[in-house]
Amino acid sequence: MSIGAFMFDAAPVVRLSTITRDGTGDQHIAFDAVAVEPIAGRYVQDTVDAIAFFDEDQNVDTDPNSTMFFDTPFKDRQSLYDWGIGTSQAVLSLPTCVDSPAPSCVKPETKAAMGTWNTWVRESGTHPVDHPDGKSVPAWMHFSNRYQDRPGPTKPSYFDTDDSTYKIKSKAKVSYVAADDGTVIEGSEDIDYDSRTADTHLPNFVMDSFKAIQKDYGIAPPNLNYSTGDLNEHDGRTTTTDTNSTGIIPGRAYAPVGKRPEITDTKGYAASGANAKCVSAAYTSGGSIGYRPMLGVSGVDAEVNAWRARANVSGTVVPQAVRDLMSEIYNAFFKSGLTGSIFNQSPPIWQELNFISCSDGTIRKRHSENAGSAILRSSFMPNQYLYRNGRSMALDGSDVSSFEPVINGDFKGFSRVATLDGSDTPYGYCGQTSGHGGNPWGIDLTDGPGVNRAGRSCFEGSSGDPDYNVG
Repeated sequence: MSIGAFMFDAAPVVRLSTITRDGTGDQHIAFDAVAVEPIAGRYVQDTVDAIAFFDEDQNVDTDPNSTMFFDTPFKDRQSLYDWGIGTSQAVLSLPTCVDSPAPSCVKPETKAAMGTWNTWVRESGTHPVDHPDGKSVPAWMHFSNRYQDRPGPTKPSYFDTDDSTYKIKSKAKVSYVAADDGTVIEGSEDIDYDSRTADTHLPNFVMDSFKAIQKDYGIAPPNLNYSTGDLNEHDGRTTTTDTNSTGIIPGRAYAPVGKRPEITDTKGYAASGANAKCVSAAYTSGGSIGYRPMLGVSGVDAEVNAWRARANVSGTVVPQAVRDLMSEIYNAFFKSGLTGSIFNQSPPIWQELNFISCSDGTIRKRHSENAGSAILRSSFMPNQYLYRNGRSMALDGSDVSSFEPVINGDFKGFSRVATLDGSDTPYGYCGQTSGHGGNPWGIDLTDGPGVNRAGRSCFEGSSGDPDYNVG
């Protein structure tokens, strides 16, 4: 069997290893002979990257028909602003305890933490765009990535090394050898897929509250470290987080779906002979916000619930406003179950690359006459950026020099759990014509936060080829 075509600078050297990203150490590996044969032709390599970036200018108002009956501050920007101001101001309105703590005053560290939060919320306001850099509702909630990390016409190198700079990313690297007439030499086609889900960060005011309440009232922070599988990469491994120190809760990477490379014509259909001018790539991947897998671990809920309970003992010196703050933190971020945090039902975010790399130098969508086909499809959220060989690319495959996303995030659509007008929701399986709706894993409202199942592609409903279902 052919394993593709590769460029060598000198005499070919092949190194084999028994280490794989999804290996568990319990399978036997056997190596056979490898032969290297020269190929006459032009070596072609195309790398297409999709980067999902949550911008601090994103409007985070939810779909009102979906949230009107829920008692939550996450309904819209104004509700979040009022929640932040109201919760922090209730603490700030108390006098500062001079000596011993008492229910009628607040200790200085806790008051300072609330002052910092209150100032950030006030300076951010509620306008999605008209605000100082770094100060918006998505910024203080740590929904968004830093504005300093916004993508540009050239793919920034930090997307390859820093899991705080994006939300999800996927890559397809296609290579082949083209003959003088532009036909792809059979057996030279090869493809590498890669994907990753980034980190979620707890809001500053949450981590600051844990530290301040410990210093002021001697209530130790909850143990937020937990162990669960497929964090950042879908590799089958269990990872223990360091949330206590860093405030980071890694996102879960769901099972990717990849198809083997196929030689096609210029419309993306299998071809041979004179019509074999392109090689296809089809890759579906994504994951969830870090809160969801965290909430799937029962120990975290119990830890934070016990933390707030320690302030409610008989004869407590913790003022009611601080106890309310502790309950708000628990309910908003750490309470599991249907009546708990909204993050228990957070829908997945996903990307689907579906293109052909052609020997004439173009990138095109597969099955080009199909209205459901696109070089990149994605979930409702967040903004999506597309790169070809490190340079920004438009959805039609053309080269552009742009700071703008190719797809803008739609938080209203992302938050939709019910529909009165036939609009798509982010739940259930996606399909060829479902646009941004649904998801490749069929995750629904009734699924628990720890759900982690195999997926299928949106365009074809395919479970992929096992050797290419890698992340």
